[in-house]
Amino acid sequence: MTPTTGQEHTGGTVVAPTIGYLVTFACSTAITGIEFQYVANTGSAITQVWDANGNVLATGSTVVGGTLQWYHSNITFEAVAGEQYIVGVHASENAYGNAWDNITLPFTVDGITVTQACVGTLVYGDASAPDLAPTCGSSEGYDIRVVTQ
Repeated sequence: MTPTTGQEHTGGTVVAPTIGYLVTFACSTAITGIEFQYVANTGSAITQVWDANGNVLATGSTVVGGTLQWYHSNITFEAVAGEQYIVGVHASENAYGNAWDNITLPFTVDGITVTQACVGTLVYGDASAPDLAPTCGSSEGYDIRVVTQ
């Protein structure tokens, strides 16, 4: 869900170890993966779906390292039309990626409406960090895609 407005900063330092979006789906759908263009220098990335209250609903992971590219993490979740979810990714190490400043919200991509950008405040590598949903309300967004059936 690359923002449709804003200024792109390619390869910039990601400001938080956990990033994501608060989204609503137009139709009920099966989420089969989360993709992101953001990479930790080494290690892994954990993708998650949280409810709007920050409770973990689904988790996936993938190995990342060294190259800024699109990464795919398998995840399985049934999203219900009209419900709000936070979808995001957590890096285990310092990360970089494409950041988008001054994005205009909401925006809609492929039937998914993004209402808020979200960033976490915990340190990289904190074992509890992946399960904690990022705080929504940021004006900076990232390249994250939800893969659906």
